[in-house]
Amino acid sequence: IGQADLFLASRALNFVQKYEPDIPSVLCNLGIVNARIGQFDDALSFFARALELAPNYNSALFNYAVALTQLERYEEATRLLQQLLALQPDHLGAHLQFAEILRESGNILQAVDYAQRAVALAPGESNALTSLGNMLRDAGKLDEASEYFKRALLIQPNNAAAQLGLAFVYLLQERFAEGWPLYESRKKVLDSTERLIHFPEWDKQPLRDKTLLV
Repeated sequence: IGQADLFLASRALNFVQKYEPDIPSVLCNLGIVNARIGQFDDALSFFARALELAPNYNSALFNYAVALTQLERYEEATRLLQQLLALQPDHLGAHLQFAEILRESGNILQAVDYAQRAVALAPGESNALTSLGNMLRDAGKLDEASEYFKRALLIQPNNAAAQLGLAFVYLLQERFAEGWPLYESRKKVLDSTERLIHFPEWDKQPLRDKTLLV
């Protein structure tokens, strides 16, 4: 969804909320939209209000935890995810989010464990396989990681996150001919179409007497 669509969604939801201020689903959706456009203070307020009205509202618990994770407020996010998993032990997103928090906190082996739980819950889910591949790669298990990325791509060939994950594995293994083409997927995953350094990309011409910024 583009930024323009997100702003339109925000306006529509705000209009509804003006006349019906206490609908948890509307408040949760406002939280999601505001988080997507970077308005985190507003997003957290909407999620908190939704949970005041409906303390066990799964979508609010999960998306509140996601927003807090983005802000690196891992302890708060963890508490919300624990509450969510107590209500719904098979919540796939909660397991994947837990894995991400653990990885960011440096607990990579625990992160692998949670990602494995997610794959056990949904063995045909491309994003779960990709997450486990990322955790295994960070744990230094490159061959295992490669297999999960490949499985993810068999299910969803255009999964850019799986392509990028596999690219990193190949580059770490010095399989450059396979890794560099897949690395182009970073433009989709990292949203790097808006470049911060405005130099032309290398067009594979000779570099004699030139500088290449990597």
